[in-house]
Amino acid sequence: MKKILLSTLLLVATATLYTGCKKDSDTTGPVITIDGNNPDFSILKLTYNDAGATANDNVDGSVLTTSTDNINNLLAGSYVVTYTAKDKSGNSSTEIRDVNVVNMSGSYAAKDTCVGLPATNYSEAVTVTTANINFSKFANYINGAVNGTIAGDNEIGYTINIPSQIVNCGSPAANRTFYGTGTISFANNVAAIVRTMVVNFTEVTNGTTVTCTETYVK
Repeated sequence: MKKILLSTLLLVATATLYTGCKKDSDTTGPVITIDGNNPDFSILKLTYNDAGATANDNVDGSVLTTSTDNINNLLAGSYVVTYTAKDKSGNSSTEIRDVNVVNMSGSYAAKDTCVGLPATNYSEAVTVTTANINFSKFANYINGAVNGTIAGDNEIGYTINIPSQIVNCGSPAANRTFYGTGTISFANNVAAIVRTMVVNFTEVTNGTTVTCTETYVK
């Protein structure tokens, strides 16, 4: 009888031991989804707004994400935002967003296309200082210094506004009125970041009005 009782106690203790040492079956980390653009682009000296990320775990459902970054919007270059999420079992996941802070100033390949006129290709120096943009040869006119502003951010996109202004330019020189709006876009290629600006504008010279599109690529 004592042997039977001892054997029973031993089996119970063994079962309890194995039950207590059972491993957590959840070994999968949360899946992190990055919101917005990846890679992302921000214009030098303008504010970068992070669109954030969400995380979902196969056991716990929605879990918290945290982020860290090394972005310096005062210095053109490549940066990263790192997102981390952890479930209740301690499984952790990370995802990275690449962020490019872009200097928009420089020499652009420009194309001037006006209704009823042949298109012309030329090179133009453009200067961007924070939210101000300055064209040195707008519409391929000598002394065509036209000024505008940049609005928006990396989340909603960037736009250009050319307020109405009279510029004495061209050959022969004449007082020309310019006004219009445009957009800025970015793309990655193997060698560098491609910057594209498209400006739709109106020009009035000596009572004659033409509508044009200026395309800049760098």
